[in-house]
Amino acid sequence: MFFVILISSLLFGFVHIGNDHFTTIGFFNITLSGILMALLYTKYKNLSAPIAMHFTWNFFQGPVFGYAVSGESLWSLAEVTPISKTEMITGGLFGAEGSIVLVPMSLFAIVIFLMVNRRVVVN
Repeated sequence: MFFVILISSLLFGFVHIGNDHFTTIGFFNITLSGILMALLYTKYKNLSAPIAMHFTWNFFQGPVFGYAVSGESLWSLAEVTPISKTEMITGGLFGAEGSIVLVPMSLFAIVIFLMVNRRVVVN
């Protein structure tokens, strides 16, 4: 099961390579989110949960908070100006997925998910 999740998550990361302002950190973060979405799928055996996660992330990041979504600028209700000017911290023009800050957050979410749902990956 581990390799299936890893391969599908890497493919999810590769799908975003053509996006504007793509970064290595962006690829890593998108792959991590792919792992989390694959885990959601394995738990519920339904695409609804990962689709809802993906939609919610993109909706709040772009239209609600005004950040770029994987390098794409969308219309937004508000515009948030990052405190830091360091692209590695803010994600720059790629959006939050390009931020090094998202790496530990994603890893934490994956670890917590696995701790709570140990059987998901085993079955």
